[in-house]
Amino acid sequence: REKLNAPMDMSMNEVVYTAGYNCYTTIREVYSAVGFDIVLAAVGDHELGGNEGFFTGNHPRNKISTISSYRKAVADGFNKDTQFNFLYSEKIGAAESRPLGTVFEETSYAYRYKNSLFITIDAFKTA
Repeated sequence: REKLNAPMDMSMNEVVYTAGYNCYTTIREVYSAVGFDIVLAAVGDHELGGNEGFFTGNHPRNKISTISSYRKAVADGFNKDTQFNFLYSEKIGAAESRPLGTVFEETSYAYRYKNSLFITIDAFKTA
C-alpha cells in the first residue's frame, strides 16, 4: 500500500490518522511477507492513543478529541483492503458480522476461520 504523506500544517486529527494508518498498513505488510495474510486486530487502549502523551480536559493535546481518528486509522489500516473494502463482512449464519450503523462497525466484528469463531470488540466510548 502507498503510505500517506504528512504535510506540516496538519491538524491533530490528521496527524493521528496518518501516523496510525501508516503504522497499521506496515504491520499488515510485514505479517503478509512472512505468510500471515489474515490479521484479526482488536482495538485496545494502545490503538486509541495509549496511556501516556495525551491529556484530557481542555489541554490542546486532548486524547478524547482524536478517538475517531484513531478508530478510523485502525479500521482503514487493519480491517480494509487496498480499495478500502471491509475485509470481515461475511455473515455468521444469518447474522451480520459487525454492528452496522454504529461507530463500531469497522472495529468490531466476528470472523469464522475453519472451525473457530473470532470476535473482536471495540469497547471504547466515543467523544
